[in-house]
Amino acid sequence: MRIDHAFHALAGAVRPAPEDIEPYRARARRMRSEVVHEYLRRARESIARRVRRASAPRIPTAQSC
Repeated sequence: MRIDHAFHALAGAVRPAPEDIEPYRARARRMRSEVVHEYLRRARESIARRVRRASAPRIPTAQSC
């Protein structure tokens, strides 16, 4: 993903060098990674809650001795 497209509006201005942009790219990758991990954690917890609820017996069964 390129983030230097934001500088196209600065016609005639000095464009940043790739090494100037790289820290921002690294930060964006980290932020995306954190967000994806958070979504996966929430999905896993949601699935775990549903599985626990589904595994509980809904109607008590009669016991025979």
